[in-house]
Amino acid sequence: MTVQRLWLTDFRNHKALEVSLDPGVTVVVGANGDGKTNLLEGLAWLARGASFRGASTEAMVRKGADRAAIRAEVVDGDRVVLLEAELVASGRNRIQINKNRVQRRRDLLGHFRTTVFGPDDLILVKGAPPSDGP
Repeated sequence: MTVQRLWLTDFRNHKALEVSLDPGVTVVVGANGDGKTNLLEGLAWLARGASFRGASTEAMVRKGADRAAIRAEVVDGDRVVLLEAELVASGRNRIQINKNRVQRRRDLLGHFRTTVFGPDDLILVKGAPPSDGP
């Protein structure tokens, strides 16, 4: 499963962003505040229907907008799956898979898989071992 294209509209600090991705490893580079993590958050939202940062929908909609949109074309074998989400700041979000409305977030699972490994996860490899007693 690979992401072929990603669109963000009024998502976090991205007014309008379209990215085409080649198969293989993609490196996202930019200055602090450019929206690198926001791009990843948009992708992860399409996989889970929620922010890996624990953010509210209102926080993900760009200031001054009433809704945000996330779209991605995901290649799975020989088929292309279109995942779309409309995040409404003060209302109900809408999710579609190949233009078919999804009623529950859990119906997103399996169409696009992500794993988030953030700075807090380094505790697993850098943290001190647990003590054996009092």
